[in-house]
Amino acid sequence: MNPVDPEHVDPQAGRDIPSVSYSLACTREAIRTIDELARSALQELRLDPALGTRLRLIVEEMLTNVIMHGEPPADGTVILVMRRTDDTTLVLDWTDPGKPFDPRSDLPRDTRQLMLEDRRVGGVGWPLILGYCRIQGYARSDGVNRLTLSMAV
Repeated sequence: MNPVDPEHVDPQAGRDIPSVSYSLACTREAIRTIDELARSALQELRLDPALGTRLRLIVEEMLTNVIMHGEPPADGTVILVMRRTDDTTLVLDWTDPGKPFDPRSDLPRDTRQLMLEDRRVGGVGWPLILGYCRIQGYARSDGVNRLTLSMAV
């Protein structure tokens, strides 16, 4: 975990926008740092600590998906920037070196409504993420996925 630049100046608005940036290795060991990442982000962004569970789940699921399904390079790194746009919204800008994956079109079918014996293993991460967040945009450029999510705070 590497916090960088706790305050970011938005030149268009001419006002400070609280933001935090983190760099996470695409490794299972990095998953263990997510609790501290969430605590630190909430404190830096002056958000209610009660949001911690949601934030941890979102970041853990996204990192796990990159590691397990994204085939990142051995030295791959995820960059996560979180910023408040106002008193009601947290924006998460996620950049990962995994294979192309646009959750707007590439998600597997949601099988949560099926009987347990009819479900495939896994498949609950993205429905969980999308239960807490809205997709604001996705792009693939320079060999990385760039995903923007928003979350009500």
